[in-house]
Amino acid sequence: MDLNITVEDFKAYFYKDFNYLPLWQNDRLYVVGDIVFYPATQRFYKCIQNISDMFETPQDDSFWQVTVGDVKEYISDFDIQKAFGEANFSFNKSLMWGTPDTEWTANATVAYMYVVAHYLVVDAQMATQGLSSTGYFSISSRSVGDVSEAYSIPQWMLEDPIISAFMTTRYGQKYVQLLKPLLIGSIINVRGRTTFW
Repeated sequence: MDLNITVEDFKAYFYKDFNYLPLWQNDRLYVVGDIVFYPATQRFYKCIQNISDMFETPQDDSFWQVTVGDVKEYISDFDIQKAFGEANFSFNKSLMWGTPDTEWTANATVAYMYVVAHYLVVDAQMATQGLSSTGYFSISSRSVGDVSEAYSIPQWMLEDPIISAFMTTRYGQKYVQLLKPLLIGSIINVRGRTTFW
């Protein structure tokens, strides 16, 4: 069973979490102050007059004004698609629970969304660091001046190279929280033998 999750599904699920690139859409009405990115010109525009006709493109200077903006400050659809690809390497949908087509899909979708969000954050952090990007694991203590903070990471998380990598973002931590109960299996003994005499 496949998860058919789209970029739009991701944006709807994490609608408050990320600063998405505000692409101009020809099926939307805009009001004064709205800012859009117009791919045809590769520029940002600010709406200066309420638009009643959905087809007023940002190139119409009676409704739009060029404004300052940097695409690097936003999460693009390409960034999300890239995170989908990365998440596919570490997401094991076989671990998800529930009845087919209903609970299973809902549970797997939630878990997968958190894996994608984790990779999206990791990629964004790496992009801001560029060539000076270095790897890191969860911090167990830190201090600034006279103030210090310490917390404990469970040993089972530290010992697992996959799980410990997820502990570097809040989204990865949430995924591990959702996944942990599924990693505990039940064993049932059944009396019998392997050969017949």
